[in-house]
Amino acid sequence: VSAAFPNLVATNCPGFEEEFGRPFTKQFDHPSQNDEFGFYAAAKRVWRKQDATSRALCALHLMDYACFDLIPIPDLCQDVFSDASFNERLLKSQQEANEAMAITCAFCEGGIPDPGLVVPKTGGLTCELVKATATKEVNGTDTCAIVQNEERVCCPTKQVGDGDDA
Repeated sequence: VSAAFPNLVATNCPGFEEEFGRPFTKQFDHPSQNDEFGFYAAAKRVWRKQDATSRALCALHLMDYACFDLIPIPDLCQDVFSDASFNERLLKSQQEANEAMAITCAFCEGGIPDPGLVVPKTGGLTCELVKATATKEVNGTDTCAIVQNEERVCCPTKQVGDGDDA
């Protein structure tokens, strides 16, 4: 996990390199830590069994172990993370996600009538700049969806759901 996961993230998350060198060492408190529903106790009971469900808990906590330096990785989880089939599935899932999102975010594909038009509530961005932002994103991301919402301003002739029968 210490070597493979950072490499996976660094190759698939642009801009992450600058942040990775800074470990998370601050103690955080959150309202759910009181465990009013007994989830922590249930997880502890499952963990004691050291079975397939316990191994699944390791997979669920992968990000915690990768990001928080003060959390020791239990032996069972080290076994899970070093298992070739686990890593193959993780990498396969990442590759499939990359392939599905490999298309650049589409924005006003028919052209922008007024590239200099300032889009409301964007801090002064023009349609041309919004289009430039779209070219840096891929379809399926939250940012792409937000950018595509501005098509109603920048290329109003494109109506969602309209066909050629207008």
